[in-house]
Amino acid sequence: MSTTNQSISGNNNNLAGRDVNINNNFIDNIQKKSAIIAKVIAMLSSKMVNNVLETIDASVTPAIEEKIEYNNLVKYKPFIEKYVSYGGIIESICNGLDVDKPNSKTRMFEYIHSLYLLERGELYLKNAESVDVVKNNSDYIIDHIYLKLRSSLNECLGLDGIEEEDIHLGVTVLIVLAFIECKILERPI
Repeated sequence: MSTTNQSISGNNNNLAGRDVNINNNFIDNIQKKSAIIAKVIAMLSSKMVNNVLETIDASVTPAIEEKIEYNNLVKYKPFIEKYVSYGGIIESICNGLDVDKPNSKTRMFEYIHSLYLLERGELYLKNAESVDVVKNNSDYIIDHIYLKLRSSLNECLGLDGIEEEDIHLGVTVLIVLAFIECKILERPI
């Protein structure tokens, strides 16, 4: 890692009316790490760019609709309805990754599940531990998982040159599929 220093000094600066000293240190070449989720998003983006997204005609099943209602999802309900059909694409991408990185899909969704458990735990610290706490904060929980995923992707290899829109869509699709796979929010009882 290299550091670039910048220093600005002034004496009797007319604009500021006094001495100005600014020291900035910039860190170049931040060490980025490999992540399955970044590879999946990059491959999904590539499929979108090459217009080879062949989504299966999937609709929200009664079981998914029940889970949406059970968790009181409002904000993310339309996303689930729209992106449920991307499951086959993600499955195909993960199967390809399994050649080099076995159990890629499982590992990726377990990572997302761990983010959910952390969010749920934070809510339990502030409130009584109950399913109602999750139900009353379901959209908030997904918001935080989205933000944590986006933040972690900033530190990952493989996303240079990927458009912001593709990264946003990729994270949104993965959250939808994590919901469907019961890795975030609660299963109806």
